[in-house]
Amino acid sequence: MKKFTLEEVAKHDKENDAWVAIDGKVFDVSKFAKMHPGGTGVLLEHAGKDATEVFYQFHRHDVFLKYQDRLVIGEVTGAKFPKRGKFEELSQVPFAEPSYEQGFASPYYSESHRIFRRELRAFLAKEVMPNAVQWELAGTLPSAELFAKLGKAGFWACRLAAHGPAQKLFPNLFGIKSEEFDSFHELICHDELIRLGCPGLIDGLGSGLVIGLPAVINYGTKAMLDSVIKPCVLGDKRICLAISEPAAGSDVAN
Repeated sequence: MKKFTLEEVAKHDKENDAWVAIDGKVFDVSKFAKMHPGGTGVLLEHAGKDATEVFYQFHRHDVFLKYQDRLVIGEVTGAKFPKRGKFEELSQVPFAEPSYEQGFASPYYSESHRIFRRELRAFLAKEVMPNAVQWELAGTLPSAELFAKLGKAGFWACRLAAHGPAQKLFPNLFGIKSEEFDSFHELICHDELIRLGCPGLIDGLGSGLVIGLPAVINYGTKAMLDSVIKPCVLGDKRICLAISEPAAGSDVAN
């Protein structure tokens, strides 16, 4: 990887020529500045500088990992920086994880939930996170192969309401017995998916199923249940909720 001194980085401090150094890596944010969620100005304020400290005041390390493949153009000569946590590791930063994961008592979460979170997080770190940014930027629907892999692992079952037919298709779900699965396990599943930080990809990963399949489960005929639930939960088929809107808003109430 190409090496740069901080003096060289400092020369790139303009709107269309902006570099920042974070954790010893040099990011070219010239084009990204216009897409920065916090606005162009706050990013350009630190252009040409080592922005490590201010970056971690506002971002988790996940954000660094998310953009490094796309934006990193080199390293700072002789840079030393601390080891950061990996995506699948529980953060030690106060309030970065649910309180029950940081030593506080909870009447709702048990060891079963802790095991489930760790197993699910590790699964997403391996199967989804490495390519999440590329899929997000491509703006395409996640592949049929990925849907099937997630389905066979039980991920789609975990995105649906507890104590339903979906979980009964599996003896175990991410380190726990399927009969243990409750609404808090479901909440954890949604929570862990959000950690990917790619809203388009997150919507593509099962929003149609989460909205569409419950209607079939609760109101479909037996024939519909037999032909729809299993293939959707296993990732062999996809489903969405189609609602007609002849004017403004939805006519579901009618």
